[in-house]
Amino acid sequence: MLEIDLIVLIVLSYFYFISLYNCYCFLFHDFNLTVQI
Repeated sequence: MLEIDLIVLIVLSYFYFISLYNCYCFLFHDFNLTVQI
C-alpha cells in the first residue's frame, strides 16, 4: 500500500513540475517577444 502511494505521489509531482516548467517557458517566450518588439 505504501509503495503504491509513493508511486502516485512521484507521478503527480512529476506532472506538476512539467506543467510549471511549461508555464514558465511560455511566459518567458512571451516576454522575449515583447522585449524584441
